[in-house]
Amino acid sequence: MAQLIATDAATAAQFDWNAGDSKYFDRTQKALNDLMDVSDKLPEGEVVGGIITFPVADGKAIYKVVCAKPLKLMHIPYGDAYRVSPAHIRGLRLAEVQQMIHRKRLFGRSR
Repeated sequence: MAQLIATDAATAAQFDWNAGDSKYFDRTQKALNDLMDVSDKLPEGEVVGGIITFPVADGKAIYKVVCAKPLKLMHIPYGDAYRVSPAHIRGLRLAEVQQMIHRKRLFGRSR
């Protein structure tokens, strides 16, 4: 069973919207790309640093795996900052997260 932890201040700051920030989209896309690059380079079976997504409305909810045992996920507030229900997160198991990361590696990123 997974735990949802609070988004750390440094990560939240990377995705904060500030009025008048003309570079917001470029900045946040770069921050997401950096996270995805780390995720894409994980060894097979490794999940810490992995990025998983869930379809929500017209976008997706994005989470980063911060610990494998116990499984802990952190929300990434990208774009509309969609989230899934905390109950959905609690129901995830390590093997399922490993499969999600593996599939993303096989089929490439979907942004």
